[in-house]
Amino acid sequence: MLAWNVLAFAGHTADLAIDTAHVAAADGYLKSRLLGPVTWNKILFYLAKLDHLLCVPALFFFCIGMRSFYRSVQSVGTKEGSS
Repeated sequence: MLAWNVLAFAGHTADLAIDTAHVAAADGYLKSRLLGPVTWNKILFYLAKLDHLLCVPALFFFCIGMRSFYRSVQSVGTKEGSS
């Protein structure tokens, strides 16, 4: 989750530095392309738009961790209740 937050922050910062004329979206948002010349800021902007590649696995592992935490607390509660 921390890596996703850092990536999102960097992407929003890169978005502020890119002019809207450098992104061609004639065919719609889903088919937008970066126009040349390619700079480091444009590469960061492009990679930051792929933040779902970090967010989805992060949320999956967060749910797995919360489930494990819940089960461990539940098992301690049942052991104390049966004593």
